[in-house]
Formats: sequence, C-alpha cells, structure tokens
Amino acid sequence: MKYSDLSKKPIEDLHKELVSLQEKRENLRMKVKLGQVKNTNQLSIVRKDIARILTFLRAN
Repeated sequence: MKYSDLSKKPIEDLHKELVSLQEKRENLRMKVKLGQVKNTNQLSIVRKDIARILTFLRAN
C-alpha cells in the first residue's frame, strides 16, 4: 500500500483496514514465534502499512 493511495479511500474504510491490519499483525507475531511462517518479512510489511495509515489519519 502506498501513501498516495490512502488519500483516495474514505476515512471509515481506513479505520476498518487499520483494525484488520492490527489483527493480522498479532496473528503473524504468534506464527513467527511458533515458527509457522516462512516469510518473516510479512510482519514488517504489515507494521509499515499500519504506520502509513496512522500517519495519514493523524495528518487529516
């Protein structure tokens, strides 16, 4: 997800996506600790997407 894509979405959708990404982050954390995820880079991608959304929401 790019920062420029966030301005095209309604604020309500961004809040819903933020909640789903936070849930996904928690699930990935547990799976990484248990060794069930081969691509551990997914966790950092989700964290960066959360940060992008939060930055956009705080700026507006």
